[in-house]
Amino acid sequence: MDFDAILEDVGTFGRYQKLVVYFILLPAVIPCGFHAYAQLFMASDVKHWCNVPDLESLNNLDLIKNLSIPLELKNGEFEYSQCNMYKLNYSNVIENYPNIETPVLAEIVPCMDGWTFETNQTTVVSEWSLVCNKDFYPTLGLVLLAVGGIIGNYIFGYLQDTFGRKPSFFIYLIIESIFGIATAFAQNYYIWIVYRFGVGFTVPAIMATPYVLAIELVGPKCRTLCTILSNIAYSLGLILLSAVVYLVRDWRHLALATTMPFLVFFLYLWPMPESPRWLLARGQFEKAEVILKKMARINGKSLPANYMVHLRRKYESDKLKQDLEKEKSRKYGILDLFRTPNLRKKTIIITFIWFTNTSVYVGLSYYAPVLGGDEYLNFFLAGVVELPTYMFLWPSMERLGRRWTLCMSMVVGGIACLTTFLVQHETNVTLALYCVGKMGISSAFVVLPLMASELYPTVVRGLGMSLSSVLGMLGPIFIPLVNYLGSDIMVLPLIIMGALLVAGGIASLLLPETLNQHLPQTLEDGEKMGIPEIGEDGEKDTLLSNNGLPEFNDITIEKCIATISKQSMEYENGVRQIEESSANCKNAFVEIFQPLEKLDNQLELTWGMAKTLYLGNSSLMPTKSYIQIHQRAHKARLAKFNSIPIFHAAVNEKNRLKKLTDEEQRLLDKYILEGRLNGLDIKGVKRERLNNVLNNQQKEKNIIREKVNAATKLFSCFINDEQVAKEFPENLAMSMSASNDASKGPWKLTLQPHIYEPFMQYCPDRSLRWNAWQAHVQRCSGYGNKELETSTHIEKLRDSRAEQAKILGFDTFVDMSMETKMAGSIENVTNMLDTLLNNARPMQDVELEMLEHFAKERGFDNKLQLWDIPYWQRKQKWSLYNFDENKIREYFPLPKVINSLFNLCSTLFRIQIVERPEAHTWHKDVKFYDIYDEGSNEPISGLYFDPYARQDEKIRVYDDAGWHVSIRNKSTFTSTNPLSALIFNFQPPSDGKQSLLSFKEVNVLFQRFGHSLRHLLARANYSEVAGLSNVEWDAAEVCGQVMTHWLYHPHTIRAISGHYRTDEPLPDDSVQNLQNVRKHMSGYDLCQELYLSRLDLDLHSKTTFWRDIVRELWPKYIALPFDKYNSHILSFTKIFSEEWGAAYYCHLWSKMIAADIYSAFEEARDTDQDILEVGKRYKDTFLTTGGSCHPSEVFRRFRGRDPSPQALLNNLGLNQKVLEQ
Repeated sequence: MDFDAILEDVGTFGRYQKLVVYFILLPAVIPCGFHAYAQLFMASDVKHWCNVPDLESLNNLDLIKNLSIPLELKNGEFEYSQCNMYKLNYSNVIENYPNIETPVLAEIVPCMDGWTFETNQTTVVSEWSLVCNKDFYPTLGLVLLAVGGIIGNYIFGYLQDTFGRKPSFFIYLIIESIFGIATAFAQNYYIWIVYRFGVGFTVPAIMATPYVLAIELVGPKCRTLCTILSNIAYSLGLILLSAVVYLVRDWRHLALATTMPFLVFFLYLWPMPESPRWLLARGQFEKAEVILKKMARINGKSLPANYMVHLRRKYESDKLKQDLEKEKSRKYGILDLFRTPNLRKKTIIITFIWFTNTSVYVGLSYYAPVLGGDEYLNFFLAGVVELPTYMFLWPSMERLGRRWTLCMSMVVGGIACLTTFLVQHETNVTLALYCVGKMGISSAFVVLPLMASELYPTVVRGLGMSLSSVLGMLGPIFIPLVNYLGSDIMVLPLIIMGALLVAGGIASLLLPETLNQHLPQTLEDGEKMGIPEIGEDGEKDTLLSNNGLPEFNDITIEKCIATISKQSMEYENGVRQIEESSANCKNAFVEIFQPLEKLDNQLELTWGMAKTLYLGNSSLMPTKSYIQIHQRAHKARLAKFNSIPIFHAAVNEKNRLKKLTDEEQRLLDKYILEGRLNGLDIKGVKRERLNNVLNNQQKEKNIIREKVNAATKLFSCFINDEQVAKEFPENLAMSMSASNDASKGPWKLTLQPHIYEPFMQYCPDRSLRWNAWQAHVQRCSGYGNKELETSTHIEKLRDSRAEQAKILGFDTFVDMSMETKMAGSIENVTNMLDTLLNNARPMQDVELEMLEHFAKERGFDNKLQLWDIPYWQRKQKWSLYNFDENKIREYFPLPKVINSLFNLCSTLFRIQIVERPEAHTWHKDVKFYDIYDEGSNEPISGLYFDPYARQDEKIRVYDDAGWHVSIRNKSTFTSTNPLSALIFNFQPPSDGKQSLLSFKEVNVLFQRFGHSLRHLLARANYSEVAGLSNVEWDAAEVCGQVMTHWLYHPHTIRAISGHYRTDEPLPDDSVQNLQNVRKHMSGYDLCQELYLSRLDLDLHSKTTFWRDIVRELWPKYIALPFDKYNSHILSFTKIFSEEWGAAYYCHLWSKMIAADIYSAFEEARDTDQDILEVGKRYKDTFLTTGGSCHPSEVFRRFRGRDPSPQALLNNLGLNQKVLEQ
C-alpha cells in the first residue's frame, strides 16, 4: 500500500503534522545532544599541578609553582608541568626563605603528594585525580559511551520494527533517565563509566523516534524540511546545553541537570502518536485507522464515509499480493551490495564518507571545549554555527545537487581544519577555522543520508543504509582517541579530522549526482547508475572538440578520471600486445615504436589537460583528483620502460648495425638507457635488492621532506618594534602582520621562503637577522628538536643511492646521473665549476670588501657575516643604481610586453603567432594562439596563455611565477601538432589600469616562453624525442635562458617597454642600471651556486661524512668564515627530497650554454653579420631538434665548437679584464 497516496487524502503537512512535529517531535530531539556531550564537561580537564604540602605556608601560588614545578613546552609555549615537580628538600627551602632561587639542576620527578586543582569547577577528573598516568580515563569514558551507542542503536532498530516507534522511545527514555540520574551518585570511576555506558546505550538511538516519526507522518516533498528541522532542533539543544554547563560547574549536579528536566517527556505518552505507516506495515489497521481519521479531521480534510472500508480492502488485497510475491522473490543480503563493481564502489565510498562524517561531527563537537579560550563560549559557538548552515542547505541541494553540496561542505570544512596547522598559536583564528569546519560537517551530515538513500537500489536500500550507518558509528569510538592526541599538539586532531573531511569530500565526487534522477529499483539499476564504466563511449574522444583542440570549457573531473582510466587500461593492454609480438620483431620502429606512438597520443593529451586545469583552475581540478589522474597515467606510461621484451627489442635493433638517423638512434638509446636504469638487464637477487633499495630511498626522501617542513614551521617570533618594520615592503609587512594591518604590529617572522628571504634583505636589526639565519641553517640539525634531525636519514639516503649505482654497474651515483646529462662525466662538470670559480672567487673577495666599506660608512661597526649580506647588498644596490622595482614596473604593461615578445620571436625565428578567439579555454582571461611557420598555411602548434592570478583558483608557489605545460607532443605518426600552456600569476588589471610586470616577472615570462618554443617548434617524428622530451637535464633550461638574455640588449628592452600612461620607453639610465644590477655582487652569488653544486656532487661521489665535506669545501668557495653550527645541508631538500640529487649543477650548466648561444647573436651584431641568419640557425638546431639529437652535437652544429663558460663570465662582469682592473 502506497502510504504517500493516503497522505494526499488526509494531508501531507497540515495542521496535525505541524502540531506534532513542532511541539512533540522536535523537542524530543534535545535529550540526545544533552547526553551525548554533557560528559565532555563532567570529565573535562581541570588545570592542576603537583601538590607540595611543605610550601603551602608561603601563601603565594606563583612562588610555589616557580619553586617546585618545572616548565614544559606545550603547543609552542612554555607552561608549568602538570605531572612533574622538582625533587628538593622543601623544608630547607622554607628555612632559606626569602633568599630563594629557582632550582636549575634539581632532579625532576612525578608528583609525590597528589595534585592541586583549580577550584572554579568540580569534575570527575578533579574528584578522582584522573590525570597524568590516568589522563586517558576520561577518553576511555567517551569510547565506552560510543560503544554503548552502537549496541543500543542496533537493539533500538529491532525494538522499533518489533514494538513500534512510540514504545521504543519511552523504553529508551526510561533507560536514559535511570542511568543519567544514577551517574550523579557514582562513588568511583568504574561505577561512573558503567552508568555512562548505560546512557550511551540510548545515544543517538533516542533521537531516531522523533526523526523517523516526523519523516513517516509527512509527504515526500516535506521530508527534507523535516530532516533540516530535526537538525536545527538538535543544534538548539547543543546551544541550550552550553548554557546549562556554564551555570552548573559541579559534575554531579550537571548529571542531574541534564537528565531530570526530560522526565517531563513522559507526558508525551498521550499526545505522541504511533506511526500509521508502521501500523499498516505490521497489519494493525484498526490503530492506524484511528490516527488517520484524527489527522484528516485536524487537517480539515473531508473523507468519504466509506473511505476506510475501501482502504481496508485495498490494504488486505495488497498484503495478499505481497505475501505471494514474497514467496517467489529472492532474499537479498549484504553481499549483494558487493557483487558488482559499480555498486561495490558506491557502497565503499558511501560507507567511508559516513564514517568520516560521523567521526568528524562527533570529534569536532567533543573538541570545542579544549580549543583554548573560554570552553563554554567555544561549545556555544559550535552549536550556533550549525544554524546558518541549514538555511542555505536546501537551496544548495536543489540547485547544485547533492554531490557538489556534499563535496563542497566537506572540502571547505576540511581545509578550514587543516589550515589550523598554520595558525596553531592564534587561538581566535583557530576557533574561527574550527567554526567553518563545524559548519561544513553539519551540512554534510544532513546531505549524506539523503544522497545515500537515493543511490542504494530499493531492494537493498535498507541493508545499505544500515551497513553504512553502523560502520559509520565506529567513528565515535575512534574519534576520542584522536582527540586525546591533542593533549600535546592542540591542532593535531583538527588536522586529522580535516584530512578525513577533504578525503571524504573528494571521494564524494566519485559518486553520481542523484538530483532529479529516478531512484534505482533493482540491483541492475544500481549498477548502471553513476559514472560511466571504462569501456563506455570507447570510440569517442570525449575531451576534444570538433576543431581538434581540448574542450576545456566542458571538462569535468568525472570525465577526466573516466577517460584517463579507460586510456590507461587500453595503454597497458596495448603494451602487452606489443610485447607478445616482439619476439619475432624484424623492424622495431615499425612493429614496436610506431604502435607505441599511437598509444601515447590520447593518454598524453588527457594527462596534459588535467595538469593544465590543475595549475590553471584548481577549483575544476582539485589536487587530490589531479594526483589520482597523474599517478594512474604515470603508472601506465612506465609500462613500456619497464618492459623486458621492448628493452630487448631496442637492444637487438641497435645491434643490427644498419644506418640510423639521429632521431632513430636517440629513440633506441632512450629505451635502452631507461631499461638499464630500471634494472631490466639484471636478474634474481640483485633485482630484488634493487627494488628494496629504491623503496628505502623513497621512504627516506619522504621522511626528510616531512621533517624539513616541520622544522620550517616550528620557528616563529614576533616583532613589535615599528622602527624595525618601517623598511619592510608593503607585501612583506602584510604577509608578516598578525593583525592583517601592514602598518601595525606585531609582525610574525617565520622561515617560510616568502617571508624569510625578503626579511633578511629588509630587516635593519642585526640581532633579529642573526636569530632568523641561525634558525634557518640549523633546521633539522638536532641542536633544537632532536626528533627532527635528518642527518641519519641523509646518510642512509646517500648509502642507498651509492648501492643503487653499484647494482646498476656504476662506480658512484654521480656516474649514474651523468648518463642523463649533456656534460657526460663528472670531470666535465668539475672543469666547468673550477673555471667559473677561478674568476668568481677573487671577485667575491673584492665585493665583500667593498660591501663592508659601504656598511661602515653608514654606521655598521662589525665584521660582515652571512646574515648581514642580504641586507647590505640590497642597500648598496639601491645606493649605486637607484634600483626601484615598483618604478620600473610602470614601464612594463603586460599587453605591450607580450606583443613585443611575439614580434621579436616572429622576426628572429620567422614564425607568426596569431590569436584564435573561438578556442575553448578554462577561463575568459585565457587566450589561444596558433603558431605558423614561414610559408605555412596551417598552424604547426598551439599555445594557451593564462596570465593573471585568480584567488582560490590557481596553484601558487613562491619560487615559481609560472609554469609551462606540455599538453601534447609533436608526432608524425599520429598527425598531431604540439600544444602548450603558459600559466602565470601576474597582477590582474584593476581600476582601468593594465597589468604591470616587475622586471623579474618580465624575465620569467621571457624564460618560460623561450622554454615553450623548444616544444612548439619541434620537427621530430617520434613524440618520445620531440621538443622537450628526452632533452638532457642540464640542457633542458637552455632555450628559456637564451630568451632572457635579450632583456639586457638596449634595443630590445626599449622595444618591449612603454610607460602605461605615456608609452615612453624605459629611460637610458634605467636600461644601463638593469645591466649593472645583473652584475652586482655576481662573484659572491655565483660562488654560492658553485658551492652548492660541488657539494651535491661530492655528497654523491664520496663516502665521507657530510660535515667533513662541508668543512672542506666551504673555504674554497665562500670567503666568510664557517659557523660551526651551520647545518644548512640538512634541509637541502632539492637534492635529498626532490629529483636533483647529483644534478643541482644543471641550472648553472644551462646558464653557461645559454650565455654561449646568445654570444653568437652579440658577435653577429658586433661584426655587422645578419642576426636573422643566426636566429634561423638557432631555430634549426636547438628549437626544432629538441631531444632527437644529443645537445652536445646540437651545440656544435650551432657554434661550430664545444661550449665555453667565458660568455657567462662576461655577462656577469667576471671576465679576466675586469678582475685585473
